[in-house]
Amino acid sequence: MRVIFFEKIKMEINISNSHHFLKKLLFFGIIFLANNLLAQKVTFTAQAPRVVSVGEQFRFVYSLNTQGSNLNSGNFEGFDVLSGPSTSQSTSMQIINGKMTQSFEVSYSFILRAQKEGKFTITPGSVNVDGKEYNSNQVTIEVVKGNAPANSNNGNSGGNAIANGAVSSDDLFLRMSVSKREVLRGEPIVATLKLYTKVNLSDLGGFKAPSFNGFWSESLRQATNLDFQRENVNGQVYNAAVIQQHVLIPERTGTLTIEPSELTAVAQVAVQRQRSRSIFDQMFGSYQNVQKVLTSPTINITVNPLPAGAPAIYNGAVGNIQLKAALDPPAAKTNEPISLKITYSGTGNLKLIPDPNIKFPSDFEVYDPKISNNYSAGASGFSGNKTYEYLLIPRHAGDFEIPAINFAFFDLESGKYKTLSAGPFPVHVEKGEAGEVTAIDPGMYKEDVKMLGSDIHYIKTNDIKLRPKDRPFFGSVSFYLSYIVSMGLFALSLILMRRQRQRNEDVVFMKNKKARQVAQGRLKQARAFLDQGDRNAFYKAILGAQWGYISDKLNISQGKLNKENIRQELLAKGVEEPMVNQYLNLMNRCEFAQFAPGSGAGELSDVYNEAADLIGKLEGAFK
Repeated sequence: MRVIFFEKIKMEINISNSHHFLKKLLFFGIIFLANNLLAQKVTFTAQAPRVVSVGEQFRFVYSLNTQGSNLNSGNFEGFDVLSGPSTSQSTSMQIINGKMTQSFEVSYSFILRAQKEGKFTITPGSVNVDGKEYNSNQVTIEVVKGNAPANSNNGNSGGNAIANGAVSSDDLFLRMSVSKREVLRGEPIVATLKLYTKVNLSDLGGFKAPSFNGFWSESLRQATNLDFQRENVNGQVYNAAVIQQHVLIPERTGTLTIEPSELTAVAQVAVQRQRSRSIFDQMFGSYQNVQKVLTSPTINITVNPLPAGAPAIYNGAVGNIQLKAALDPPAAKTNEPISLKITYSGTGNLKLIPDPNIKFPSDFEVYDPKISNNYSAGASGFSGNKTYEYLLIPRHAGDFEIPAINFAFFDLESGKYKTLSAGPFPVHVEKGEAGEVTAIDPGMYKEDVKMLGSDIHYIKTNDIKLRPKDRPFFGSVSFYLSYIVSMGLFALSLILMRRQRQRNEDVVFMKNKKARQVAQGRLKQARAFLDQGDRNAFYKAILGAQWGYISDKLNISQGKLNKENIRQELLAKGVEEPMVNQYLNLMNRCEFAQFAPGSGAGELSDVYNEAADLIGKLEGAFK
């Protein structure tokens, strides 16, 4: 196709010599576009394994995203330079949604060999680009005595030769590590589950998430694609990848247990065959897949109670927290809004801080606060701020006071309780143009109050029509009207019942009408599997809901459905293309997730919410 395309361009350009000027214009336009694409920020980086073994050969690479000259490498003290630098370059171009992106990279590679144990720092290298010198980052490499795993193309460890075809627990294991083993109640810790391997992995599955009973947990990281990095474990080099990472906040004292995690791994190992007809098997051996169920050890966390002497207002906050509050404006008129903003900021268990308890003046109408959470989970718990914004409307004139806002927390650094205070806030209210409101019905919704303050509730000023108390209803105009209306309603009900019966006999119509109801039933099953932690059944139920809903709405049997005709049918019915793409992408992710490493509860919950939301949006798009 590419050859035909360029031949077509050549033919069109060479139709006539009179187009010579257009050819030049096209050529310089392409050159101009290429120069603009290459105009980007210069980056010069150095990369190498973090851990190697004594005598191991490894690759040290400088990467530059443009053409350069006069490369000066860093100090390779502690390593033998076996070869290098060897230079290679690559260029790639992508066109996504009509937007062209281009990348260019030059690599300078060295082959090094570690001489002795220890930690060695390779100083930054330098390169010249357009007369300006750029420096790379420095790289620290740890050299250990233990044997290193062989590298594979995908970054996993290579296969080890194992005579009996088994994989030992020293070559492949699962480990949960925690930042602390002994903490105070409410003090956050980080739990990281990692996979360590010296053998090549061909498949992963059957993941059982760890149990965090007694902890409030927040996911920091859920691995979708495992990124293996070298680590030193007891003097041995392993390829390690994070499976998941959580921040945990203990909710009770005593000894809390993090239950084991499970993961089924399929390792590809080299097996030496003593008897083989093939000379290549005798020389190099052969490979086989070995399945192994990995279980992480149980971890006990000791949770101590907080020290005695907590203030009466203490509500469980732990960390380093600040309190700010502001009233805007400090003076107003009756029936004009006032804003009280309260902000908790810092680090700690911000997410678990309860709402402030403020006793506002009875003359103020108080709306529920608007809560803004702007924090992120990390090793120290939650960092950021949590804001409450109250809308207040004074109904009477006078001088009032909003009492001080008091807050107490336990400071981990000092090991002491600290009390913060903001306020009190005096408020001067003058009589507004609309006057004052003398009474407010507590059972009335605020959105139902119209023109509040401009009139008196429950007193009607318009003309009121009265009728005699003992006037009989029978024979009156109202009696005959009610008789006529009831007969009309009866006739209408008969018509509707007949139409409903006809629709019930229409199978296509009923399937289309009840498609969402059936899909919601399947989503309810998926929710049950989510609560049970049955990951595979959850994804099957989500896919069943998606395929079943589309089959019912389009009146196409599932056996004849495929993603291409789903796309065509939905677009033909006026469904927007971004929504169609999102629906099909979710189906692809669910199908892939059945064979990928296990997902955490947070990710499964996101998939469930997205599926329910998409089915609801499609239902609206079909109407």
